[in-house]
Amino acid sequence: MSTYAIISGGLVSNLILADESAIEDVAGGADYVDLSDVSPRPSIGWSYADSVFAAPPPTYPAVTQKQIRRSLILSGLSHNLIDNAISAMLSPYRELAEVEWNYTVTFERDNPLVVDVASALGLPVEQVNAVWLLASSQ
Repeated sequence: MSTYAIISGGLVSNLILADESAIEDVAGGADYVDLSDVSPRPSIGWSYADSVFAAPPPTYPAVTQKQIRRSLILSGLSHNLIDNAISAMLSPYRELAEVEWNYTVTFERDNPLVVDVASALGLPVEQVNAVWLLASSQ
């Protein structure tokens, strides 16, 4: 008996334990891959292309104003840096960004303001992700 990944649309849709002689019947015509020699072992939702499995990108929860501002401080990034980055934007984008920064209740990691400010400050994606994870734990 071996564990097989059932592949649908380039994603692992199921993991099944089956005998080699029965896998085609069990898979029901879907593509499948024997995972006996695959490490790390993929899970449902992983992508599969060109004989390579890849974990899905991490997801980041929405965070509140309080959470993001606290995590910036704890990460050594003053919220004044954010204010300065917004102040350097051209009008009317600057005013729209100020409203968003000051009045948005929750922020998503992929919010265009977050992406733009991080880029303006030269923050690497890994650092922004770490700040975000810290915020979500507050």
